[in-house]
Amino acid sequence: MNSIGFKNFRQFRDFPTTKLGPITYLVGKNNSGKSTIVKALLLISDFLKSGEMREFKFGNNVLEDANIVTFGRAKTASAEESLIAFETKVSNYRIEIQITGNDDDTNARVLNFLVEDLKSRFFFRVEPHSSRIYFGQGKTGDFIKEEEVPEFQMKTEIRRLEDRIRFSNLKKTDKEYLRLVDQLNSLKQKQNLFESNNEEQYEEYLNREMENIPENFLLDMPINWSYSLKENLEAAQKIAVHMHDVEFRNAQLNENTSSLFDEYRGFYQKKDDLRRSFEEYFESIQELELFYLGANPSKQSGLFTIRDKGNALSQSIHKFYQLGVFNNKGSESYRFLKKWMGKDGFDIGEDLTIKMYGGEAYDVKIKNGDGELSLADKGMGSIQAMLLLFRIASIIELKKSSSTNTKIIVEEPELNLHPNFQSKLADLFFEVWEKFDIEFIIETHSEYIIRKSQVIVSEKQLEDSVNENPFKVHYLDLHQSPSIYSIGFDSDGVLDRSFGSGFFDTAADTNLQLLKLKRIRNKQ
Repeated sequence: MNSIGFKNFRQFRDFPTTKLGPITYLVGKNNSGKSTIVKALLLISDFLKSGEMREFKFGNNVLEDANIVTFGRAKTASAEESLIAFETKVSNYRIEIQITGNDDDTNARVLNFLVEDLKSRFFFRVEPHSSRIYFGQGKTGDFIKEEEVPEFQMKTEIRRLEDRIRFSNLKKTDKEYLRLVDQLNSLKQKQNLFESNNEEQYEEYLNREMENIPENFLLDMPINWSYSLKENLEAAQKIAVHMHDVEFRNAQLNENTSSLFDEYRGFYQKKDDLRRSFEEYFESIQELELFYLGANPSKQSGLFTIRDKGNALSQSIHKFYQLGVFNNKGSESYRFLKKWMGKDGFDIGEDLTIKMYGGEAYDVKIKNGDGELSLADKGMGSIQAMLLLFRIASIIELKKSSSTNTKIIVEEPELNLHPNFQSKLADLFFEVWEKFDIEFIIETHSEYIIRKSQVIVSEKQLEDSVNENPFKVHYLDLHQSPSIYSIGFDSDGVLDRSFGSGFFDTAADTNLQLLKLKRIRNKQ
């Protein structure tokens, strides 16, 4: 996921679409919205990987970390409408999701779900409430925002209704036939009214669309709710091929063709590229892996029991052990763990041993020289660092067996760490990205992490044109407009904007206060 934006979600009426880098730092005061960004990413990822079309879930077990539960808790209190919108980018695909619901609903209803290929401009859009799936090629922004260009929506809907009436087997006395005719007549009246008032603007808009996007097309098909999203798209494309063949045959015989003949022809010319685009989208979603490492203060217990689901360290040790990392000490993931727990890392120990007792609990010993010490007897900083290392080592091991697009969200990794070790976290994140192609989103209050990232940028000349600077810093402040802004680096690692008050300036302000107090005392 390369960007995130949303409307009417949590504290934000309108959170602008914000790019995410390979290593993104989210910085800001408490309650500034850092966790809101994380929750949005978790919810979107779960929805996309579920393959759902109708429901957007807040109460899944896998979303315990999001801790939202209901639509009412997700929606901004001051929202003027019962609607939440999300936007993100996965690989080359822009994704929009609009949802609605009642405050007590744990499953919101999906209003619109759009996926657009930014390279080819192919897109598909699901409308669960009308049981239609649209797909085509062109500019989707105007198509989606009905309130901005109602003429485009009316034209499309009129064309769809005309074809439904023309190709249906309904009798003219059937209620459904009469309902469709009434709906068509009503839309045509609205269109005539619009065109009579804005004829020049309407024609200018349509001409501009055709000039900018030659051979664009837009088709829609009914949704079969017993099919998956992918199956619905495949079925829709098969139907479109069939309709093209029918229309083409009619044209050759000089028989009447429908108003959608040009759309079917445009689709047919691009059908292979369209199919490839949609297949690559589903592959991108399948490869998307988002891991959330919350700031869970670890418990100092003698044995780490598997059943203790509330103990993040117990669960991380269990995952690490079950993946076989401990028994494969030549693996990259084990060498990573051993390096970073050593003197060049967080100085926890030279190595470790793990023993399982009765299939119920683990005993972890840290080795230093000839001696061993239980991990539970180490300081809280060492325990917290080992929690992070166990988790990352396990993710490195998992990534080995699949070509996943892996991103790790880490909440306050500096918890309980000495400033020197907080600084080394920047080195850790950079190495994992550079060596294992794993990306990070980090919520932090640590000045030392940011400062060391500046040093890495300068030392490795990451702002030079031949290098990639993976670091991206976003500062959040609800009392500012915009509520989030990006801070860049120059070639010397210097930040191009200042943080809000209370971050870098706190230490300097404290020193100034001490100097003032000293002068006052000296005068006395």
